[in-house]
Amino acid sequence: IYSNEQLVVGLMKTAQIIDRRVAAVFKKFGITSVQYNILRILRGAQDEIITVGELKSRMIQANADCTRLVDRLVLKELVDRRTCDENRRQVYVSITKAGLKLLDEITINGSC
Repeated sequence: IYSNEQLVVGLMKTAQIIDRRVAAVFKKFGITSVQYNILRILRGAQDEIITVGELKSRMIQANADCTRLVDRLVLKELVDRRTCDENRRQVYVSITKAGLKLLDEITINGSC
């Protein structure tokens, strides 16, 4: 019989193995699993205006630096970012056609 501690450690090891394998899939497409999560959220929110704060609240990885991640996706032209006219501290984020295309490629070729 396993103790609770052994079960937790076993789950942590299994999660690490899965995370490495998933990371390898996304690496082929030039993104990380956290960046994939952002793209996935934005694809699902295509008809909404979503702020960086709202994006962060929907992310799986709660401790991620969302602004920095969005900046990197903007540089890759996978995401657009624009500042709110009424409140310059609020930033809206949306997925680009290139971002949608990449998600399709990952789904078809990456086994996600």
